[in-house]
Amino acid sequence: MNLIATARKVASTRALLAAHGMADLFTEIFSLEQGYPPKPDPAILLATLQRHALNPAETMLIGRHELDILAGQAAGVATCLFGAAAVSSLPALHVQDYGSLLVCLDELSNKDAR
Repeated sequence: MNLIATARKVASTRALLAAHGMADLFTEIFSLEQGYPPKPDPAILLATLQRHALNPAETMLIGRHELDILAGQAAGVATCLFGAAAVSSLPALHVQDYGSLLVCLDELSNKDAR
């Protein structure tokens, strides 16, 4: 399941996903406009975990910024830094491009299936 926790507005996030043919890949969008405090506060992530009954030990946050990594760590989920941002809080995984991300996610899925 793919969920989005963003500072963007829901409508603009949906438009961006639709423009890239990705709208069907995401189950739900959680946004600051729904009243959540901004990251690094983990409230938006904790809400996603609760609403979808997700196990934090089986959940990964993929983000592009230090605040994403900090929020994920505070929520107790694995974290993946996507891109070249410099961070002081080390994520569990760091990838530079979508191809690398897909390979890592596939490896994790196959490991969990065993």
